[in-house]
This record gives sequence, structure tokens and C-alpha cells, in this order.
Amino acid sequence: RCERFAMVSQHSDEVEEAPASGARPGALPLVGLRVVDMADEKGELCGRLLADLGADVLRIEPPDGARSRRIPPFHDGTSLYFAVRNSNKRCMTLDTTSDPGRSQLRALLAGADVWIESARPGELANDGLDPAALDHGDHQVEVRTIGLGPHLLLGLQHATALARLGLGGGGQGADLAV
Repeated sequence: RCERFAMVSQHSDEVEEAPASGARPGALPLVGLRVVDMADEKGELCGRLLADLGADVLRIEPPDGARSRRIPPFHDGTSLYFAVRNSNKRCMTLDTTSDPGRSQLRALLAGADVWIESARPGELANDGLDPAALDHGDHQVEVRTIGLGPHLLLGLQHATALARLGLGGGGQGADLAV
């Protein structure tokens, strides 16, 4: 199971209570901030950074574990890639494709200040978890970690010429000599 302030090795379907922070109030700027982290390998570091700054980050993994648990290199059967990006987080397993899992996620999100997710456009809505339709009050921030925004073409309109070139596209300024 995942341990806060330790390298992450396994996951659990039970949520542990967040341990009391040993820091004095105000020592870390994000103490008291509650984060639900459902990001894949594109966004796991975001939650890690928030946890390092004192936020209580709850990492939600699917029943078969996060894909990043299978990314090398490994040490004693643990993905170092996963461990580095997920330390300082609490973890739980949750099947968000089931009605009970979605209900439990909605309850977790109702008490969260930040939701980090990296689902493909429309994927959450198809699972009944459309961020725009969820009742999360006016205190929650949703962090979506996908390339160039939720709609690739719209994202490319605002991308720099260099970013467009990196994707194999052209665009305004693409013919400039470097």
C-alpha cells in the first residue's frame, strides 16, 4: 500500500487517514490543501510537487494499478519511475467504471480542493464523471494534464510555431530559419 512520505510500492483499496504533519503551521505553504490525483504518467509529478509542499494528496489507481507501476527501471520489483513521481501521497484503488466506484469518487471530490486528472477528452463524461457536471462547489480547481488542451486542433491554434514543428506541423513562422 502507499505510504505518505515514503517511496510508493503497492496500492490498497482502503483510504488511510492522513498522518498529522510534523511541520509547524505555515511551515509548508500547502498544508491543509486536499488533492485527489487521478493523473497518469503525464501528470503524476504535479501531485508529487503539491505533496512536497504540504498538500494531502490522495492517489487514485484503477484495480490493476497505475500504468506507471510497470515502467522501468525497477528496484526490488518496484518501478522507480512510479516511486519518484508518487512519493508523499496516500493511495487507494478505486474502480471508477462501476457505479459504487463513481459514487465513492464523487464523495472524495466533494471534500477536495484540487482534482488532478489526465483522461482523454470525453473519457470522464462517458464514465459519468464529466468535470463540468460534478457538484464540487466553487472551491475546487481541476488540473487537466494532456497535450495542448482538451482539443488538439484548438490547442494547436495557440501553440507556438516551434511546438507545431515538433508535432510535424507547419504554421505561421514555421518557415523561419533557425
